[in-house]
Amino acid sequence: MYIFLGDISMKMNAKILLSATVAGALLSGCATVESVKRAQTTADQAVTLAQQGNAAAQKAQATADSATVAAQAAQTTASAAQTAAGAAQTAAEAADAKAVTAGASADGAQKALDKHLARQRRPHHKKK
Repeated sequence: MYIFLGDISMKMNAKILLSATVAGALLSGCATVESVKRAQTTADQAVTLAQQGNAAAQKAQATADSATVAAQAAQTTASAAQTAAGAAQTAAEAADAKAVTAGASADGAQKALDKHLARQRRPHHKKK
């Protein structure tokens, strides 16, 4: 994979640069074997740097992809936790309502028992 500048890869840019340098040197009539070798070395270094940059970009992209996957998993877990919390809240509210109903029922039963016990404690009068 190459980093593209326009529609031309960095490797292709280096080759074009080398070609332009060599062509310019040849056309000006001052190209020597040494200048061509220096131009080739410079182009080779540019290609190497471009490849290193591309490798670093690929590694960064892989790291970013991993982070995205981890973030999506965390979001899924958070959503599940929120759903569970909502269900727990609903269950707690239902339990509270049942407790209130049971308390009211117990109060009614206690009053009935107290009333019954109060009648039992009163002396009974025989009918004549």
